[in-house]
Amino acid sequence: MTEKESAEKRNDLRGVKFITEDLSERILSGELPPRSRLPGVRELAKSYGVSAVTVCKSIGELKRRGLIEAYRGIGLFAAEPGREEKRRYQRTHADFHVGLIHQNKSGSHVTGDIHSAWYIDHLMDDWITCAIQRCEEFGFRYTLFDCFPEGRDPCDAYLCSTTVMKWETVAEMTRKPILFLSSRPPENFSIPENWIASDLYAMSRIVVSHLIDRGYRRIACLCGIDTAAYQSRIQAYRDVLEAAGLPFREELVFRSDSSEWEIRKQMDRLLSLPEGVRPDAVYCISDRRAILLQDRLRELKIKVPAEMAIMGFDGCEEARRRGISTITIPAGDIGSWGVYFLNGLRTGTLHSPFHFLFCGELFPGKTC
Repeated sequence: MTEKESAEKRNDLRGVKFITEDLSERILSGELPPRSRLPGVRELAKSYGVSAVTVCKSIGELKRRGLIEAYRGIGLFAAEPGREEKRRYQRTHADFHVGLIHQNKSGSHVTGDIHSAWYIDHLMDDWITCAIQRCEEFGFRYTLFDCFPEGRDPCDAYLCSTTVMKWETVAEMTRKPILFLSSRPPENFSIPENWIASDLYAMSRIVVSHLIDRGYRRIACLCGIDTAAYQSRIQAYRDVLEAAGLPFREELVFRSDSSEWEIRKQMDRLLSLPEGVRPDAVYCISDRRAILLQDRLRELKIKVPAEMAIMGFDGCEEARRRGISTITIPAGDIGSWGVYFLNGLRTGTLHSPFHFLFCGELFPGKTC
């Protein structure tokens, strides 16, 4: 078996476990009551982002456990859970204490840059809110910490934001299950810890493809300095252009730190390009850059999107309120699913280490 085939097999097994855990949770919790109709195989495959074969394997396992009934030519239905399944569910959901390691208003502390603080705070508040909602829905106890509780280990498992603690630091403090949450993947994908993060590369491909589908051909990029998080998005930007037969031009990539002065300086460089070279669309790898560009184009009386389109990245509330097309960081999904996955570790449905990437949702505004 080749390395590629081995990787595909591992991904298939993870997908089967993921879907089986999700559907069994929804049936046993009563979200999908007995005799309620489930989506078809193709619809489930599309919603989970997997193949129909993977969905069929999960359905087979759920049928074996008596949680799903399938009728040829009619469809899939939730079944009445058996006594043993109910007991197992009650055992695993009773007295589960989750530690949520979350430092409020930490952006400037983590990044050293006050201009990034609002963004970090928004993401952290989103994931913690959704994690708490999921804990309350399942009846789990939870405790919020702004750092790992030194000298004691009071919880059964921990969700930990990597903007607060480093991966290796927390892993040395407890033997309990830990799941790291991040708005971006680690630089080293082979890190031996459990983590879930945003798929920045895939999300970047989505937004650049959206611009090309809308008919734009000279697409510039306003981005940050050369960190791994920006490099993956720029690589996606390049890959999509080349796949569409469009040239990648380094002179159309404008890098700056997150200070407003530096961003404006790069915008003015972009806007000073001669006609025929000046872009008809700009991919801003942060909503803050998109907002500043929108303001600058208004000052110069440049029509958006007729003369220049704008695409953002982050899905922040201010950008969406302004009608800027953007893609959301799935922080809420990451927090919510983090609780699911912690319980999977506890019950043995999932095994360490596991890694999951989530895509955000495209917000089609008025700027492209």
